[in-house]
Amino acid sequence: MATQFRAYRQAMKLSQKDVADALGIGRAAYSHYESGRREPNIEMLLKLADFFHVTVDDLLGRKAPVARPGSSE
Repeated sequence: MATQFRAYRQAMKLSQKDVADALGIGRAAYSHYESGRREPNIEMLLKLADFFHVTVDDLLGRKAPVARPGSSE
């Protein structure tokens, strides 16, 4: 997950401070998300997904939906 945060941020040519300011958190908190020292809660994951214009699945590194047993997919 942390590598996705870094990749999206760098693709947008933003600093960690830019992202943190947009999310209303401290730069150190965002840095911890990006380094993997801390994991964001679901509320913050939703904010990050909105900010980066991606889905939460993208942030989590999920490539395809997981088929459930008994589903017709």
